[in-house]
Amino acid sequence: LHGDTGFDVLSQAMEGLVSRKATPWTDALALEACALVAQWLPVAVKRGDALEARGRMLYASCLAGCVIAHTGTTLVHGMGYFYTLECGIPHGRANALLLTPLFRFNAEHAPEKVAAIARVLGRPCAPEPAAAANAITMALAGLLSCVDMPADARSAGVPQGAFADWARQIAADPYRYRNQIGSITETAILGLFERSYSGF
Repeated sequence: LHGDTGFDVLSQAMEGLVSRKATPWTDALALEACALVAQWLPVAVKRGDALEARGRMLYASCLAGCVIAHTGTTLVHGMGYFYTLECGIPHGRANALLLTPLFRFNAEHAPEKVAAIARVLGRPCAPEPAAAANAITMALAGLLSCVDMPADARSAGVPQGAFADWARQIAADPYRYRNQIGSITETAILGLFERSYSGF
């Protein structure tokens, strides 16, 4: 199993939790998927013959698929498609490069949800914006390191000079962030791209 594929599963589950369409049912499935990824993705990446790990990741993928079928995706995907289509970065890795800045942003608007994710990823914290933002940052950094994936878009070859144009395109197309919580503006999107470039 490749880390890119596993992070696609994780991004679907995490986005589903903070989607405007989230429900208690999808929240439960999403948290279980996140917990499974945290436990089994590093094993599946390092030991391709570990059938239990691969099976658990398959189950996590099924759960995450059920989640986004109901909740849709958020701005992680809306921004990540530019990394994939314009830079050739695999879809799961593109999402991975955006999870930290987007979930620091999400912590401002749904700290209890982000804290719940951080907890199942191994970083329990108070359900407060600053604590949730810091915990999710550490949790994602740890998981990325475990599967030898970069945390910053700069290392992946993303051109910083394209961000302003991409931010304009996304802001002009609300469908891309229809499920995203918080106030989404061109300036906010540009800032999120910049943070992704730096890795935080």
